[in-house]
Amino acid sequence: MLFIVDIITMNISNLEYYRVFYQLVKSGSITAAADSLFLTQPSVTKTLQRLEEQLGCGLFVRTKRGVKLTAEGELLWSRVEPAIDLIVSGERELEAARSLEIGTLSISATEMGFAMYVLPALTTFLAVHPNIKVRFHNSLTGNTVQALKTGLVDIAIFYYPFEPDSSLFVEIIDVFEERLVGGARFAGLSGQKNELSSLEKYPFISMPEGTSGKDYMVREFSRYGLGFEPDIEVTTMELVVKAAANNLGIGTLPQGVAETYLKRGELFEIPLTVPLPKREVYAVTSRDFPPGLLTRAFMEELRG
Repeated sequence: MLFIVDIITMNISNLEYYRVFYQLVKSGSITAAADSLFLTQPSVTKTLQRLEEQLGCGLFVRTKRGVKLTAEGELLWSRVEPAIDLIVSGERELEAARSLEIGTLSISATEMGFAMYVLPALTTFLAVHPNIKVRFHNSLTGNTVQALKTGLVDIAIFYYPFEPDSSLFVEIIDVFEERLVGGARFAGLSGQKNELSSLEKYPFISMPEGTSGKDYMVREFSRYGLGFEPDIEVTTMELVVKAAANNLGIGTLPQGVAETYLKRGELFEIPLTVPLPKREVYAVTSRDFPPGLLTRAFMEELRG
């Protein structure tokens, strides 16, 4: 006789029958099973009888030492044991996930986003939830948006300019100012306010095509009818600092980052008559893959 336990179509009462069957086999006696399940012995006996009636065969025989599986019971047990073990394991994992004891958090951010926002938030978050695993993705804006939409990434950090579609949920977590900076070669520009148009003749350092840093500068130059064609493109904020300090061109840095190098005299600020507009920082999640408990808890850290 072949018994097929279809948990998908099984009703709740049937599942409870199998839980009793499982515990009875594990315990070896009706008394012990009743104690483990917080039921009375008659309740356990009655549940077993209903299961046997439903299946049309006996599952146990009584012995002086308790109960013993029949041949049919052994066959059923070979299917029920792994099924119930999986359910119990799933319940435990779910409880652990709800308590933020386990889980994996997938985050996408640029090098600057990781250093300025993700890393400080993770330091605090992992101190409280040390068993959480983190996967970090660093890619261009278009790739990150696709990763969010397919559920590969739980949360991503973006900067203005960023134009999301309706499938994404966007929250502003910070606002900062950009500063134009250069090395000693451009120190003469630091003592005056400059028109952006007057700087067009100088070499510029920029992030590559497809990044918000490049889009930001293109947008600002175009506001004045100017074209932005950087002479040097780098992939990290650290390289912007090094290239600018070595007089290779004018770069942009967030005010908080620029201040460190300005105070040391390694870089010089190049003020503008009309300052560059502030840039918003966004934490972005997918509406099609709503953030779970883990992502929502990390969002609280990002908000500060």
